[in-house]
Amino acid sequence: SCFSFYIICISIHTYTHTYIYIYTHMYIYIYIYMYVHIHIHIHIHIHIHIHIHIHIHIQIHIHIHIHIDITVGHDLEGAAFSTWSGTSAITCILGTGSNSCYFDGNEVFEEVPSLAYILGDEGSGSWFGKRLLQAFFYKQLPKAIHDDFVSVFNLSVTDVTRKTYTEPNPNVFLASFMKFISKHKDSDVVKGWLQEGFGAFLDAHVACYKNYKDVPVHFIGSVAFHFQDQLVIACEARGVKVGNLIKKPIEGLAKYHLECILK
Repeated sequence: SCFSFYIICISIHTYTHTYIYIYTHMYIYIYIYMYVHIHIHIHIHIHIHIHIHIHIHIQIHIHIHIHIDITVGHDLEGAAFSTWSGTSAITCILGTGSNSCYFDGNEVFEEVPSLAYILGDEGSGSWFGKRLLQAFFYKQLPKAIHDDFVSVFNLSVTDVTRKTYTEPNPNVFLASFMKFISKHKDSDVVKGWLQEGFGAFLDAHVACYKNYKDVPVHFIGSVAFHFQDQLVIACEARGVKVGNLIKKPIEGLAKYHLECILK
């Protein structure tokens, strides 16, 4: 006896999206579409008499098509897209630096510029880092916080001025003290800094929009996220309606592209 059977054409179609967000004055969106087609043809013929003869013939055809689109934009665009909830809003970045923009679903624009860590960056990690260092060297810290600072960092004035004025990325150095500040965020002195810094940011970068009390104000960044209790207090004192408050933009950015751009 003998019999034959076939398995002809198994097709696999797949695609993937990849998103990258870079948090230094630009965001990069990469869309990768990968199409894979696998064709498998199997012919098995079995003949049984006195002996068994098996013949297997396999054909596999693979076709891969990759399409990549790359978009590079300002970090404010990435922040606005990642916090978009369907209505016009102000979106604020509070991380190493600070900035804000207005997004109506079509256009992202700034009302006032960011002046970076020397002249601006109110309410940012670098701004609060400066407050901590000033208070330490001016001997204005409570003894417990002062002693903890010495035990953790043991920095001299020379160390700080070198890192701030001669080494690269001084804003990142200043913002690196946020973990220490978070450790003491329940102290009155730190609460005072937070209210001062967030208040200065809101007054300069949110109140500059004429309708700031009528639209949601979204916040994105590690400083906004980890110190949101004090941020909300500062907002409430100024009639600011807090909208989305997130630490990292990647999930919201991916959602925006899938629902608003790639649909």
